[in-house]
Amino acid sequence: MPAMLEERIISRRLLPLLKPTFWRAVRRAQKHSMVSKRRMQNLWRLMWRGVRAGVSGDYVELGTARGGTALLLDAHRRGFPGGAERQVWLYDAFEDFEPCFARYEDVRRLLFDESDCDPEAVHLVRGFFDKGLATRPPRPIAFLHVDAGGYEGVSAGLDLVWPHLSPGAWLVFDNYGVDEGCRRAVDERVPSGLHRFGHTQAYTMAAREP
Repeated sequence: MPAMLEERIISRRLLPLLKPTFWRAVRRAQKHSMVSKRRMQNLWRLMWRGVRAGVSGDYVELGTARGGTALLLDAHRRGFPGGAERQVWLYDAFEDFEPCFARYEDVRRLLFDESDCDPEAVHLVRGFFDKGLATRPPRPIAFLHVDAGGYEGVSAGLDLVWPHLSPGAWLVFDNYGVDEGCRRAVDERVPSGLHRFGHTQAYTMAAREP
């Protein structure tokens, strides 16, 4: 389905009927996230493109905050082909960062006590990106969601995940339009091929093998 048609379908009132899995997931996720429904739909759409293209690997999020988009990523992992082989890796400094936007224990409770996330498949890692990502197993990455700001943190995170991106993986940067540090870190690593989605979000696809 062409991208423009997909985006038109999102805005219609038939969304609950046309995409019930997404609708259920986004209703749950929005209670715990500042990411809009439209941007969540774009995350879902790009993950689905990866599934259709046969891109292998895990879903990784840098900047989990209150856990809303983490729920969305795991719902997609479980709801589509290949989900049993994927894992979801979630990274955030939580209380170690000032100002603190979310507490680790609250997000852990949301994911594993209040929701049905599988602790064998969903990994919540507390700490700055350079420390947390350094201990991640060298598994391929099919989808990367960066919802963080600041040049140093975003740069450190991207440098550590970049070697593990599968060809054809999608990368989404949710603060690109509003955070100068994030934008500079992304522009240094993605000199071309970056697409904008609304005011804040940008995305690109990792290069495919020739």
